[in-house]
Amino acid sequence: EVVRERHVPEHVHGVDADGAPFELHTHDVKAGDLLMVRPGEEFPVDGTIVSGSAWVDESMLTGEAQPVSKGVGDTITCGTASLTRPRAMATARDDDGESMVSSVVVRTTHAGEATTYAAILRHLDVLQSTKSSVQRMADRVSGVFVPFVMGVSATTFL
Repeated sequence: EVVRERHVPEHVHGVDADGAPFELHTHDVKAGDLLMVRPGEEFPVDGTIVSGSAWVDESMLTGEAQPVSKGVGDTITCGTASLTRPRAMATARDDDGESMVSSVVVRTTHAGEATTYAAILRHLDVLQSTKSSVQRMADRVSGVFVPFVMGVSATTFL
């Protein structure tokens, strides 16, 4: 499976109706499930934060090196990481002066093969397994050119 690649843990922390965490296998997560993501862990699903706030490293998705502040109502993407503390920032505080290093609870919108991360990996697999028209033309030209050059060089020595 595509999602069994890097950035997606095998087990996640589900949250029951009372708010208590429990362990859940990643493949058992479905849209609507609540998951707790602790600082230092990667988000295993696409979803919306319903509780807590965190600095999120989205570099694998956007290429941006700076972490992004995320809070209630913000969307997160599978494969991004909740940071234990933001890089290059001594103390991370939100608008109310509260620490930004905490666990977040996420409502799953897409899980497994339906995540943005899985779609990116599928597209990469397709791109890497096919040749572009320029590559095909270069192969045809080299199939003729290389034997021709070898023949010319061989006749030069005679």
